[in-house]
Amino acid sequence: MAFLQIESTLFRTFVRLLTSTQHRLGTIQLLYDDTAELGLFDWNILALAERDAAEGLVSSMKHDHVKQQQDVADLRRQLQQLVEAKKHHEDELLEKFRLLLNSKKAKIRDQKRLLSTAKVDRATGTWTYIKRKLKSYQTLTIH
Repeated sequence: MAFLQIESTLFRTFVRLLTSTQHRLGTIQLLYDDTAELGLFDWNILALAERDAAEGLVSSMKHDHVKQQQDVADLRRQLQQLVEAKKHHEDELLEKFRLLLNSKKAKIRDQKRLLSTAKVDRATGTWTYIKRKLKSYQTLTIH
């Protein structure tokens, strides 16, 4: 750091020393005011306190960021589990529907076969059909 006073202005230059060269980081120009006290120590103390507060805030924000990343990862895992459970549930429903539909189709086929063998007596309004049971025949009448 270098200090240089020209008339009523104070310049503060920040320099970074590299291996064999100096790298100028920047300059702050402080204007002189007769009515105000120039408290460089107070200003530096305030700047350090603000820097410490900012570092604490950054540390807290980093911790919050890590926590939020963990929360997002957990939510993604939960979403994946829900998607898999939904697919499994849909597959089960489709399988049950397929079984129900096939059983209904079988009942319809049986009813068609039954109707094709039925004989209607128009005078009495009864239906008679032959039911096969172990190679013997039974006659049922439906009123």
